[in-house]
Amino acid sequence: MLLDDRPRLTLDEAGITVRGLVRRRIVRWDRLLPGGPPAPAGKAAATLVLSQQPSTPAGRPVPRSLAVGRAHVDAVFLAGSVRHYVEHPERRAAIGAAPELNRLRAVVGGAGS
Repeated sequence: MLLDDRPRLTLDEAGITVRGLVRRRIVRWDRLLPGGPPAPAGKAAATLVLSQQPSTPAGRPVPRSLAVGRAHVDAVFLAGSVRHYVEHPERRAAIGAAPELNRLRAVVGGAGS
């Protein structure tokens, strides 16, 4: 049996999950700020930069990033999808359904694979 060392990235009602061979990272929707993440470009396309709710004593957002380059996803579509679901929490329950993916493609654009 061959092991696939690519991370698995999923969006669901709870948030964004990245699963590697030994580690799993979950970023909940309610920890993300509206308006982000920016669409990655160039060398930055392998990383999705997220701004999380303030967790510092100064109350500044904590920038976090997800390595998505090896996940073989359309990083621009992913960034648009994350922005959309942060700003439209009422749509999160439909994540994973074919009609929602079609609707998301129409709203965000891109391949959406």
